[in-house]
Amino acid sequence: MILTELVDARNAFLKDISKEHYATYLFNQHPPCNILELFAMAHDVTDIRMAPAIYEDYRESWGDQQDQPPTLPIVQEYTKHLLIIKDDPDLIAAHAYVWHLSHLQGNETSGKLNTWAKDKDVLINAITKRWQDSMLDEAKIAIDYAMKLMTGIK
Repeated sequence: MILTELVDARNAFLKDISKEHYATYLFNQHPPCNILELFAMAHDVTDIRMAPAIYEDYRESWGDQQDQPPTLPIVQEYTKHLLIIKDDPDLIAAHAYVWHLSHLQGNETSGKLNTWAKDKDVLINAITKRWQDSMLDEAKIAIDYAMKLMTGIK
């Protein structure tokens, strides 16, 4: 499965992460995930809303600090890519497949992100049903962005 490396990398990344680094990770993951989900909804994919849970977990992890974490350059780069592909439902689905399925198969430790999917098995099935082999190249791009986000934190 193409997500194995990403899921394993995310699990290792999250294993001993500090609360501040975790908040920074979530803060930087939220904008592109939110945009991706909005584009997916425009293509009638409405069952993958994870961005609110990411934001809630960021706020809880960051606490009462007045400032906010730094925005990593990869966030702007990835957002630009999503804007380029927004009108292609298959390309958007490839990114949703990577981000959402890797979270469903990973080991989020706590918070809303651990419980955002009401029925994980049903959602995993719905996401995998959308998969087409023609999405592979775009899915690899999504995986690359996800890996760069994690390496930008530590």
